[in-house]
Amino acid sequence: MITILWHNNTCIEGETLKYYEKVLEYCAGKNAWITSGEEIYKWWTSQIEPGI
Repeated sequence: MITILWHNNTCIEGETLKYYEKVLEYCAGKNAWITSGEEIYKWWTSQIEPGI
């Protein structure tokens, strides 16, 4: 598991944008789950058995 904290709504242009796109392309090529913190939370909480 790798977590990359990258705020894609600020300051991504030029060379930074190129690196961002390369990281996403690499991860997608490895069939990585590319998602938000909210989606991870939803998945994690859906896996927990009630009462535990």
